[in-house]
Amino acid sequence: MRCQAGPADRIRAVVALGGLQDTAALLPELPIDQVRPVAVAAACAARGLPAEAASATG
Repeated sequence: MRCQAGPADRIRAVVALGGLQDTAALLPELPIDQVRPVAVAAACAARGLPAEAASATG
């Protein structure tokens, strides 16, 4: 199966995933309940999605 997303969307996806991974790796001392909403909102922003999109997925 081939990815149908264009180059810009693929780049945003990599930035979003990498940012989430970096947050978990570089800030392990922070409580996950504090990190999760901010990290997910940042990932949504990197993907060009509104932050409300994160709450729609659970």
